[in-house]
Amino acid sequence: MLPVKDVASKLNKSRNLRHAGFSLVELLVVLVIAVTVISVTTVAYNKLSTNAYLKNSARHVAASLRYARNYAVAKGVDAQMQIDLNRRTYRYSGNTGSFAFRPGIDLQVYSAEFPNQAPGTASIFFAPDGSSSGGRVTLSSRNKSYVVHVDWLTGRVGIDG
Repeated sequence: MLPVKDVASKLNKSRNLRHAGFSLVELLVVLVIAVTVISVTTVAYNKLSTNAYLKNSARHVAASLRYARNYAVAKGVDAQMQIDLNRRTYRYSGNTGSFAFRPGIDLQVYSAEFPNQAPGTASIFFAPDGSSSGGRVTLSSRNKSYVVHVDWLTGRVGIDG
């Protein structure tokens, strides 16, 4: 026979084991909190990702314009950056490839019109002296936008946004 002290300690241990787990309500509360946190962070990540891509696209357009200007000055020829608004692509002198804008980015171009220009396209020209036809390319998505501008007199390229 066990002493009374041992029986009491075994009873306390068995009572503690019955209450050691989590209730269903506690588990559901934790799951709801976890799902809420995951959904909020996913939305925030998508927004940051789109803004980062938008900024990167604006930088690439500006770099392409600078390259076309430098190409015109270095080679002593006219150079251009041509933007196809229907296909949402652009290309520039000195480069054989073309680049596409990601879906979800709104595109607006303000530039001079030229006689032999195809419909739905816009061009910014650079002369061998570094001057340009001037223009502005606006990239926007949701509530964020970047404006890449080219000064007509100096050909200087800048980004506002």
